[in-house]
Amino acid sequence: SKEILASILGTIHNLYFMSSLMKNIRLALSEDRLLEFKEEFLSNFFS
Repeated sequence: SKEILASILGTIHNLYFMSSLMKNIRLALSEDRLLEFKEEFLSNFFS
C-alpha cells in the first residue's frame, strides 16, 4: 500500500508543478517577457 501512496503523491506533485509552470508561462506571455522567464526558470531548475 505504501507503493500506491508514493505514486499518488508523485502524481499530485507533478500536476501541481505543471499547473504552476503553465500559470507562470501564461503570465510571462501576457507581460511580454517569456524569454526572461525561460532563462530564469532554467537557471533555477538546473541549479
